[in-house]
Amino acid sequence: MRFTSLAATIFLAAFTAGFDADEKDATGCPKVFQGKCHCNKQRYHFWKPDVETFVVNCTNTRFNNTEMLEFLPDGVEVLLFSGNQIPVLDWNLFGIWDEHPKLEVIDLTNNGIREIAGKTFHKVGNVRRLVLDHNDLIISGPQHHPRIFSNFFNLEQLHLTNAFTETIDSQWYLRDLKNVFSTSNMTNLKKLHLEQNEIWSINDFDMFCPLVALEELYLGDNQLQGVEFDIQCLRNLRHLDLEYNKIRRFPNSTLRTFDRVFGSDNSEAKQLNLKGNAFRCDCHLKNFAHWLQETDVQFYHKEEIRCYDGYPKIVAGRRVLNIGELQCDPNAASKDSATAAAAAGQSVTHGLLVVLILTVLAVGALVIYYHRKRMHDKLKPLVESLQKSMQYKTIEREDEQPEINV
Repeated sequence: MRFTSLAATIFLAAFTAGFDADEKDATGCPKVFQGKCHCNKQRYHFWKPDVETFVVNCTNTRFNNTEMLEFLPDGVEVLLFSGNQIPVLDWNLFGIWDEHPKLEVIDLTNNGIREIAGKTFHKVGNVRRLVLDHNDLIISGPQHHPRIFSNFFNLEQLHLTNAFTETIDSQWYLRDLKNVFSTSNMTNLKKLHLEQNEIWSINDFDMFCPLVALEELYLGDNQLQGVEFDIQCLRNLRHLDLEYNKIRRFPNSTLRTFDRVFGSDNSEAKQLNLKGNAFRCDCHLKNFAHWLQETDVQFYHKEEIRCYDGYPKIVAGRRVLNIGELQCDPNAASKDSATAAAAAGQSVTHGLLVVLILTVLAVGALVIYYHRKRMHDKLKPLVESLQKSMQYKTIEREDEQPEINV
């Protein structure tokens, strides 16, 4: 629900009636938070864990609106507002008056968020970490607002793990997400999490190129079968997480790209994570197994890169590094030949059927052409009779008197 300025003023006046925005209760929060939150100095594990920060914690408070967030206490550094039920984040989430110069973390995990309005986030210029994990976001169609992150001038971390609705295929919303990246001008973003989003493929080659400062890209626990997007455009990339996808093997071109991006020629330590993928260990994986032995790319748990299946079957579960000589399945050629033969047979059958249909149509056309005069003579009486019948019926309808209702 979106309010006009007048309606919003009336609503907030009613909502805050009896509350002094500066008056605190036993929780340390303004009374408008209804005693459900906690506002105090504490150590927040995910951000500056060695120092105490001023945290407003509204986790699992069962709020179904966000109006109280317009009254965040001064000096707040971390906002934890998760485990609630907020299907739409409306305009001006933090109001239009108060600045929050110290606010660096906003966590909106698991709120059932479906839509973020185009003017939701203001007063967030110093926020560096935004977490939208485990929501039900729709960013396509009428819910596509390309500038939703445009006011996060200093955003460094964007967490979108399991963040998007499953009712829209990832190939569609990823295009809109790329538009968000470009239009929101996220030039300071260093870390992007996109795990657990049922991503089967990334069709835009330059999907992540607008994120010029990106250092860490997390795509684990998806359905990716390869790296079909550009990573060389990410000059600062030092960590790529592809764990637990559906990758069976890599072409040599991708392996060469990994060497260029993550090899030891780079001055900073870089790391690639490939564990948990569905590698098929047979003779077709030789290039990858050899590369894994020889490359100077640094891996996250290199020893955990294992065979999912292969030939012989006992290789399943073994480390690729220790697999030894990779063998070809002698039955694979015959299976492939049978599959190819079946496909060829289907293709031939389909072709013959098409030829047969075209031949029948051509013969029919020729027969009609050569016998057109005879057919005309036979059909002429029938056509004339039909025309006369239609004329009689038309005259009868014209002679009918219309009914008049008095």
